[in-house]
Amino acid sequence: MIYLDMSRAVKRYLRKIKLFSTSERLYIILYSVCSIILNKLPKNVILTYDVYKKTLEHGYIIQKNGSKDLVKLEVNNVTVRVLLKRNSSDALVLKQIFLDQEYFAIISLANERNISCNTIIDAGANVGLTSIYFSKYFPNASIIALEPNKNTYQRLVENIKLNNSKNIITIEEGIWSTNTFLRGDYSFRDHNDWSFSLKETNTRTNDAIKCTTLDVLIEKSSWDTVDLLKIDIEGGEDAVFNTVDEVKGWLPKVKIVAVEIHNEFNCRDRIYNILTYYNFGIKETTEGLTIATNNNLI
Repeated sequence: MIYLDMSRAVKRYLRKIKLFSTSERLYIILYSVCSIILNKLPKNVILTYDVYKKTLEHGYIIQKNGSKDLVKLEVNNVTVRVLLKRNSSDALVLKQIFLDQEYFAIISLANERNISCNTIIDAGANVGLTSIYFSKYFPNASIIALEPNKNTYQRLVENIKLNNSKNIITIEEGIWSTNTFLRGDYSFRDHNDWSFSLKETNTRTNDAIKCTTLDVLIEKSSWDTVDLLKIDIEGGEDAVFNTVDEVKGWLPKVKIVAVEIHNEFNCRDRIYNILTYYNFGIKETTEGLTIATNNNLI
């Protein structure tokens, strides 16, 4: 039965290419076979290879370190070392932060507007690369890095220690509109570590993830203002920017908001309306990042 099915499939395929010459058929068959092989290869391996190739082209150094890779690079003329997990989205985060310079628009804005970024919240810190990046441009800043994914958080702590970044405080929590417990979810986008998101749950289980509000976080920090709030929480911005009233305790205290808005949640217009209500100027970068500046504080 299997032989007959394969035979029919081959005949159907040959009928499709019969209009081509013999040499053209060979190219088409080779292309088809290569496509099948490529589609079966682990996507993360290929993506990591592409990122590492570009990393080496920048003159950076990559060394094998057990099951991880140690990358040495320069940020604002300062040497940075980061450990990346193989077969994960870590390499893509490296590309986003250090190669594509996604957050350099914030550095430029701070310099142009003479804004001293001394208090920074990194919500959705992943493995710590953004926090480390900010710390090299704002060496006097106190940075709070929040990451709710347990495994990712461990790599975050590891990278902070590796760079002796004593001005970065790590917290294994997520940001939400209320103090609550949520469950982790990998179903968003490419299902990789950097796509880890949070979903509300009616029951508190052993693996429930603790979340806090920005009101509580700022109060515990004893900060009068937050100079920079970076939010990349895989759709959680939909809950954080829920209503005008729910953000009134923290949003007016923030000078710069840098948020990645995920269009799957249809919350962009609402977030823009809330930011405009509190007198923020809004700008979209070419990397898809929304940067909003508080005209009342800047």
